[in-house]
Amino acid sequence: MKIVRVSSLFLLVVGLAVAAPTYLARVETQAGSAVAALGVPVVAELDGCCLVRVGDAGLARLAGTACQFTVLDRADESRLYVYVNTRGSFDRSRLSGLGDVLTEDRGGVVLATTEEMIGELNRLPVELARIPVEPLTYGPNQPAADSPAVDDSLVQTLVDRVSPDSILSSIQRLQNFYTRYSTTDSCRRAVEWVQARFVAYGCDSTALEDYYSSYAPNVIGVKRGTVNAFPIYVICGHADNTSDYQPNHCPGSDDNASGTTAVIEACRVFSGIRFDNTVYFIGFTGEE
Repeated sequence: MKIVRVSSLFLLVVGLAVAAPTYLARVETQAGSAVAALGVPVVAELDGCCLVRVGDAGLARLAGTACQFTVLDRADESRLYVYVNTRGSFDRSRLSGLGDVLTEDRGGVVLATTEEMIGELNRLPVELARIPVEPLTYGPNQPAADSPAVDDSLVQTLVDRVSPDSILSSIQRLQNFYTRYSTTDSCRRAVEWVQARFVAYGCDSTALEDYYSSYAPNVIGVKRGTVNAFPIYVICGHADNTSDYQPNHCPGSDDNASGTTAVIEACRVFSGIRFDNTVYFIGFTGEE
C-alpha cells in the first residue's frame, strides 16, 4: 500500500477554505459608500439598501454597528445572483420556477438562479443585471469642474450631421446578422462590427467586455473629456435581440437595432469634436 504524506499546513489551508462560507446580505442604508467605509464589500446598491458579500468576519463587523442587515443566502458557485428589473405592470409571480426571490424593492427583485435559467429569464419583459462578485469602488466625492455652456451653434452642427441614410444603413447591417440572440456567434460578430464603427468614428479607446461565459460581450467606445474625468455620460442601447416565436431568426430591427444604431450614429456625429466631459458609447448584450 502506498502511503501519501500531506503537509499539515496544506490541510489547514484547505480546511479553512472549506470552513469559510460567504454570504449575500442586505443592509438597510441609503449610502453604500458608508457601508464600504466600514470595510464591508458592497456589490450592489438598490432602492434604500445595498447588497454585500461577506464572510463570518464581515457579519460580525456589521453586527457591531448600528446597521440593520439581513442574510439572504449562503453564496454558492452554482447559483447566479441577478437583479430583475420588473418595471411597469409585470407580474412578479411569473418568476416562479426560474429561481429563488431573495429580496425585493420597488424596482425589482434579487433572484438566485442558475445559468440554465438565464435564457428563460431573458424571454420575459424584464431587464437583468448580474450582481457581481467584485465589490464596488467608491472614489472621493468631489464635484466636477465647471464646464462652459455649449454654444447653440454646436448643438445645431451636431443635429445637422445626423444622416437618415447612415441610420438606415446601420439598421440594415445589424439585421443582416440574421439573429443577435446573446448566446449566438452572430451576436458576437455583430458587437465586433459595432466596435469597428466606434474605432472608425474616432473613439479614444474601445473594448469588448466579457461578463458572462456563454454570452456575447458588451461593446464599449470611450471618448475622453478634455476637462473632467467624472461624471461620465453614457449613450447606450442593447445590441442583442430575442424572440419567443422564432429564437433562431431574430433580425430585431426595432428590438433593438434601432437603439444600437442611435448609439453608433451619436458616435459618428461626435467624430472630430472634443468635449469637456467623457462619453461612453455602449452596446449591451443580454438585454442590458
